[in-house]
Amino acid sequence: MKKIIFTMFLILISQSVFSQQNKTPGITHTEVTSSSVPDARITEVVKNLNDARLANDLVSTKYWQEKLNQLTSPQKIQSSNDAFNFSRGSENYNPGEVLNLTRITSSTVIANSISRERINGIIFAAIGVYGGPTTPDTLKIYKSTNNGLTFYLMYGISQSELKIDYNGVDAEAVSKGDSAYAFVAMSYTLSGYKSISVIRIREDGDMVSILSAAGSPTYVYSNARITSDNAVFSTSTYIYLSLTLDSVAGGRNLKSKLYYIPDIYASSISALSGYQSNAGGQYGYYVAGISPDSAKFETDIACVNGVGNINLLYTVTVVRGIPGLFGSGTSLHFTRSDTYGTTAPTLFNTTDPGFLKESPRIASTGYQNNSAMVTVRRLYGGGDWDPYYFYTSNITGGAPIFDANYIDEFSDTTTGISVAGRPRSNGSYLFAYNNRRGENFSAVNSRTFNAGVMGSTVQMNPTNVGGTNYYGYASPSFRNVNGDSCLVIWSGPAGNGSYVTGGCSGTVFTGTGNSNSAADNFHLSQNYPNPFNPSTIINYSLPVQSNVSIKIFDVLGKEINSLINEVQTAGIHSVEFNCINLPSGVYYYRIEAGDFADTKKMLLVK
Repeated sequence: MKKIIFTMFLILISQSVFSQQNKTPGITHTEVTSSSVPDARITEVVKNLNDARLANDLVSTKYWQEKLNQLTSPQKIQSSNDAFNFSRGSENYNPGEVLNLTRITSSTVIANSISRERINGIIFAAIGVYGGPTTPDTLKIYKSTNNGLTFYLMYGISQSELKIDYNGVDAEAVSKGDSAYAFVAMSYTLSGYKSISVIRIREDGDMVSILSAAGSPTYVYSNARITSDNAVFSTSTYIYLSLTLDSVAGGRNLKSKLYYIPDIYASSISALSGYQSNAGGQYGYYVAGISPDSAKFETDIACVNGVGNINLLYTVTVVRGIPGLFGSGTSLHFTRSDTYGTTAPTLFNTTDPGFLKESPRIASTGYQNNSAMVTVRRLYGGGDWDPYYFYTSNITGGAPIFDANYIDEFSDTTTGISVAGRPRSNGSYLFAYNNRRGENFSAVNSRTFNAGVMGSTVQMNPTNVGGTNYYGYASPSFRNVNGDSCLVIWSGPAGNGSYVTGGCSGTVFTGTGNSNSAADNFHLSQNYPNPFNPSTIINYSLPVQSNVSIKIFDVLGKEINSLINEVQTAGIHSVEFNCINLPSGVYYYRIEAGDFADTKKMLLVK
């Protein structure tokens, strides 16, 4: 067996026995494991570049950026739109009968992300729509100019064989002052290769530009996460992208990579690589050696503008499945850079012994505030994953101290968790998370956090419109309104539809009548997943109360199963088909509801 070597000193943490009494808050211990060595020339250039950007001096900004490029020699990725097909949108969705609830689409959704630009309050939503086993997936980008009450489809982006990763989109809204832009990072498979792209689109639907890191038989790109320093800068905003590179030649070699886009309003955007070590080519962390197939390497990224206009770039990484390294999956591992990520970052880790973690998310308020918030799914034991946070009021210190606690302590397993910082606030954050309540149902919850004080838990979905347990997890942002400005995007049961809920000061749903009002007409969706083994979900929509029959047939037309045969209310519904005792092959499912009938094909592969 090959020995796995990690090139940086890390604290190894032993596993502890899970017990209910361990469900207590705590203060973590942080240790710096590697400090960057400043280069006087780069330090001076970065200072001049910061000053030029703060003064909105675009000529000087370009000059000093070129000087920085000369000193750091970054690799450059040029934009190319050739890999994708584009279509302008025409869909327009409104709330229905429930106050503050908007359905964006009734399609099967595998990824959600939402972001608001801070000046004019335009909201952008990025949604990955499942196409089916033979139809490609589509990235749809929507905008709202009325605080999320109505969303308009700007663009659909797809290509033959495109398959978007589960929860594989991340949106960042940016304001130039006179116009707003959506930047979307997308992780996907295209033509059999794992790749990532950054898509830019202006609020009027123009200025579409795409950057891509295309996968190959040797390189696998995944876990694309995006951020910006738009809370400080407007005309000279920078976009930052973190991702995971898996060099698969001869085995898995996991490492973090960083790119940034310095001229985001150019007609065609291009990205520059961040620091790449001579040892492994990574930006922050990597595993030198072969990682098992079960290993996870996840990173998120945020910009912090501290008191005194100290501009810092942070990443947080969790690595699981490699015993003895990275705290065996229990620690958080950070990078810090004051040079836009162009030089070796400072490395530090935060210990939290005995509890596995995954899906790290980091957020900051972005302007004249030293705080930062990290959320994770944290395994308490026995399959009980909880939403957990690590908060520091001063992440700019050498070894930050984090307060750690549960976001909630319900026994429901948390399937997805994320966090957003309110731009230019004094330590204000919003959590959004899915808590499993059944096989195909979750409660979508939000909770505020203001300067160390958590607000009440608010359920963002109506009781008869369940959230997902699998894909399209909740993603938070903020509306441009006074007071109750919370905003959460989430997908329905088994990814059935995408919804946006506004408000978090108390009970959100004050409307009456059918809160599941998103069904405009009869519709039978393609089952998901497909192919499947041994179960799959079938989604369907009823515009009126109907007598519904859903039956399963084999290729000879013989009825195999009757899933539904009853009167059902109007709305969006789902049913699970479990065929653990059936052989592999093609099957058909048919719906009859009123005068509507439809049949679709599905594939069982064992």
